[in-house]
Amino acid sequence: MRSSASADCGAQGTGPYPAEIHWDSMYWPAAPERGLNGDASNAKVTLLLHCTDRGLDIQADTHTVLVHVRKRNGDGYEDRLAQWLAEQIGQKVIGPPQHP
Repeated sequence: MRSSASADCGAQGTGPYPAEIHWDSMYWPAAPERGLNGDASNAKVTLLLHCTDRGLDIQADTHTVLVHVRKRNGDGYEDRLAQWLAEQIGQKVIGPPQHP
């Protein structure tokens, strides 16, 4: 994921302290060949700086990118969508889902 100027400023401005930058109003495109529908209502991205959890409790020397997909309903859709999104930028899902 390419960082924007605002993300760069935010990352530099936090120093070594945990912080998050959150983007709303996004759209995940459809991937019919994978059984994935387009989604605008749950498409969000959070950049966690110097931490690995949404509560900003677990400090780290790295940054974590979270992609938000629809709420879990047990059919595996969320996992498939997260995997597909990661593949689009040459990455893979590296951890379990985090729920608020």
